[in-house]
Amino acid sequence: MSERSDRNYRAIRDMGLAAWWGSSLAALGSLLRGVGGAIDDPADRARVLDAGWKASRGLTAGAVTAYVWGTSMVRYDGAPFDNGVPKWINDGPEDAMRATLTGVALGASVAAMKARTKGNKIYAKRAATVTAVGGPAGTATGTVVTLTPEERERAERLERIGHAWHVVVPAAVGALMFSHLKQDMRETSHKSRFRR
Repeated sequence: MSERSDRNYRAIRDMGLAAWWGSSLAALGSLLRGVGGAIDDPADRARVLDAGWKASRGLTAGAVTAYVWGTSMVRYDGAPFDNGVPKWINDGPEDAMRATLTGVALGASVAAMKARTKGNKIYAKRAATVTAVGGPAGTATGTVVTLTPEERERAERLERIGHAWHVVVPAAVGALMFSHLKQDMRETSHKSRFRR
């Protein structure tokens, strides 16, 4: 592979990592701290946060795809497939730590989504539409969620578990970024010594 192609594939890998890390960190700060902190009702907060996380799925999927594709192009000199099968399936991971960090970040994303979904099901099960007639503004419709104390505690606990898993994602991806950056710096330093 030419040096230019290598640089391009590394750039794609690094942009994928940066987008993955940045989107998870920004969502963590804006959704959980900003929006989540501004909504007092737990059912409304869970619904709004879940909609926000769902909206970021496309960006996350694109970022992860760019990272995995860029990494495989760098590793296999621009030819990551053998008869249509990715070579890494047969070769195993290039680096056990990076494979672990990638798995942790993806697993944490799925675990957070599952916890949020379970919590939202508790709220949805007890939601009822209420129509108030004769108010000063006419007719108003809204949703009222009535939960037993045990159900409320379980739903809020699932929300906290989901938040904890969301913290794991940028931590793991940040460590992954550091690992690649460190390797690239070593390789660049090694190449420059031999050019002198």
